[in-house]
Amino acid sequence: MGHRVRRKLVLTGGRAGQTVALGGYQFVDGVTFVEGDSENIEGVCTYLGKTYKAFQEGSMALAHYQGLDYQEAKRKKEAKADGKRDTQTIARPGSEVPSDVSSGQQGSSEVPEADGSGAAGATADGRGSEVPERDGSSNAGNDGSAAQPQGILDALKQLNPKNDEHWTNEGRPRIDAVERILGDSTITRARINEVAPDFVRPE
Repeated sequence: MGHRVRRKLVLTGGRAGQTVALGGYQFVDGVTFVEGDSENIEGVCTYLGKTYKAFQEGSMALAHYQGLDYQEAKRKKEAKADGKRDTQTIARPGSEVPSDVSSGQQGSSEVPEADGSGAAGATADGRGSEVPERDGSSNAGNDGSAAQPQGILDALKQLNPKNDEHWTNEGRPRIDAVERILGDSTITRARINEVAPDFVRPE
């Protein structure tokens, strides 16, 4: 009969550090102690090692499996870091602001090109509803020159006295017609009246 011994066993793998009962032994924070006759303890340690990956403290088997645990934890950490970088790389292009938006250009206010008939549209009585092409003096620049007094005056001069779509019932210039000529959707009635308070439809 052998002498009585006490062994400290440490869990590795997925149960490392856990408090759990395995094989009739209570592990606390991944550690348990087994006591008994030296002839029987070796068998118990072998059983717990093969079945639950619990190895005797200081043994080569414990060092080997703890090394595997370290490598696995390191691999998972690196994979998580790579996934985070990939997510940031994918999200970054979506945050960019298109150059046409950042420059303040307004594509929705462009004047349609005239077709072969020389008109962008026609009224019921056959009169063309085209808007005159913008000349160099009234083109809108990025500096907002279209809204300047001279730009508005030039646009008013391009209105067609014979085209009802350029005038209100009171003979005042229509805001939308002036906007299309200037390519500027910020023009207001107050601004037109400020620049040309007496401007009305020529007879």
